[in-house]
Amino acid sequence: MDKTDLLAAVRAAHAPIAAAVASLSDEALLVVPADLDGWTRKDVLAHLEHWHRYAADLVVSAGSGVNPSPDADDSDIDTENARAKAANEGRSGDDVRQGFAASFAELVAAVEAASDHELFDEGVQPWIEGATADEVVGDTSAHYAKHAAHLGARLRDKGAVLDAMRGSHAGMAAAIASCSDADLLTDAPGMQGWTRKDVVAHIEWWHRHSAAVLAGLRSGVDPSPDEGDDWNIDVHNARVLADNLDRSAADVRAGEASSFEELLATVESATDRELFDEGVQPWFGQTGVRTVEGDTWDHYTEHRPHLAG
Repeated sequence: MDKTDLLAAVRAAHAPIAAAVASLSDEALLVVPADLDGWTRKDVLAHLEHWHRYAADLVVSAGSGVNPSPDADDSDIDTENARAKAANEGRSGDDVRQGFAASFAELVAAVEAASDHELFDEGVQPWIEGATADEVVGDTSAHYAKHAAHLGARLRDKGAVLDAMRGSHAGMAAAIASCSDADLLTDAPGMQGWTRKDVVAHIEWWHRHSAAVLAGLRSGVDPSPDEGDDWNIDVHNARVLADNLDRSAADVRAGEASSFEELLATVESATDRELFDEGVQPWFGQTGVRTVEGDTWDHYTEHRPHLAG
């Protein structure tokens, strides 16, 4: 990916979100989506604006050498999101719409002004984990995919999904690569009883889960026919943990990387119906892309702190 590709992907992902926002009345912006805990659509829009500005500031800092958030605690994203939500609660719908549009324009301008070194090289500044292009994708394509439904937008662009997967995984891959084999055998911060190796194997398993679900949506064969209403994710993850305990660090690294490539290939071969429609099979009640989202960019956000040094 070069700068032209990055900008094209970001603009393409932004277009359906901007169209959805333009269609929402001020009254509609005050609706609370069913799966958000007290957040209105206006809160979601201000949230997207906040992370546009974060990404823009990070891109600029790659060239300026000035940390834009020296006191930030990047490991606690929930606290940061709650703080940003509270700061934006008094704003009008029009102000948030304008801020969303302006923040996207600022981010595009920052990317356009940045050098390839500032965008695509890792370690450009000590406070930037991975490459700034990864953050740009994470705060646009991947973020839009997560919140499109909350704003009434239907994400039906396979290219945007693949961009979101690749962009968000780049940061996870960098975090894994930064760990030596010895590091992978040490305790994962915030994961009692888990090593960093266990976290990587866990991510691998959920990659394969998404690939199996998409394959099942095509074939009609439920990949997990024994999972009933009493299925418990904590019990399941404990079983995955036990099954992978004896694998070497090298095997787990290779497995995570190959599982991601297999999932990419599965998404690339999937039809729009398999990715974006509900009710494709009677045993599956959501869209295929929602499963991919939960097993990739949402999952990476949850677990990157557990690989931190």
